[in-house]
Amino acid sequence: MFLGGGLMSREGTPLERVVTAFNIGVPDRVPVFNVGGVSRKVIGVKLLDMMRNPDVQAKAQLAAYRRIGHDSVSIGVDVAVEPEALGCKIKFSEDAQPMVIEPLIKVPEDVDKLRIPDPEKDGRMPVNIKAARMLLDEVGDVVDVSAWVMGPFSLAALIRGSEFFKDLIRRPEMAHKMLKTLMQCQKVYSKGFLDEGVRTICMPDPSASPNLISPKFYNTFALPYEIELFTYLKKRGVRVFLHICGDTTLILEDMAKSGANCLSIDQPPDLAYAKEKVGHKVCLHGNVRTVNTLLTGKPAEVEREARECILKAAKGGGYMLGSSCDFPPMTPIENIKAMVRAAKKYGRYASDGSLLST
Repeated sequence: MFLGGGLMSREGTPLERVVTAFNIGVPDRVPVFNVGGVSRKVIGVKLLDMMRNPDVQAKAQLAAYRRIGHDSVSIGVDVAVEPEALGCKIKFSEDAQPMVIEPLIKVPEDVDKLRIPDPEKDGRMPVNIKAARMLLDEVGDVVDVSAWVMGPFSLAALIRGSEFFKDLIRRPEMAHKMLKTLMQCQKVYSKGFLDEGVRTICMPDPSASPNLISPKFYNTFALPYEIELFTYLKKRGVRVFLHICGDTTLILEDMAKSGANCLSIDQPPDLAYAKEKVGHKVCLHGNVRTVNTLLTGKPAEVEREARECILKAAKGGGYMLGSSCDFPPMTPIENIKAMVRAAKKYGRYASDGSLLST
């Protein structure tokens, strides 16, 4: 078995498969990355149950892994964990993403009041850390266990609201001050997972999308903090997965400079273009459409589109099959199983890194 760049010489475990892909190597077949909050459907619980109960979250992830057959399990099913721990008021729903009710940073002076949460005590951070511990104890030796930690830029947008985007122009020094504090927050939160043994951190940074800010602003206000956070993590032996929503065509090469081991590609960009531009530098993940295919399509359509993704990006390794963005909560389990089936059918590698069946 080979865990660096190169070729896996035998049937691998899910963990070996994922690690090899992360290292731009050639596993035995294309791995399928995690399925997120949809796992709740396997055991018939609400998303809110997973948010608040570590036992339920771990049980759902394990049940989904055993039923669907993907190659990783993950911790974190919503975007309000860090805002809540920082002191934001949150509105919860039974089966939808929670919402920040009002900004925590209402005036510039509020930035000085920001405190770094304690992952062992504040909000629901302890819920996720306990769930991670449970998953690692159960399957950590054979399955990749990842944890989701929000990007500092997107966390700033959540706790400041729409005013944050005005701050980038009107009060850039304030924006940087807030981002520096939030980056420290994410280092501390990440360390809570690292101390339990998690070695894959997934970082969504949706507000850093070119659909919301220019590439110049991405390079000024988002990328520097991604670089520092990822440097901190990688020095501790962590694999880093970065997802930015929307059409990231214009910043793909900048994203590759972040130090992330894997870039998760939304729909668009074109996956073949991403492979050509940055596939020699980083692993790629994606990008089966979440709504038009995974949510509303038939299993045959999912399998067909997954095959297209494999053809575009899997040759030579360094690719993981997955959704273009987070799975919609009502995604049919049969459609996710179809995606895994496509990886097993079309994603197996020959000794030279080519695909055996396409």
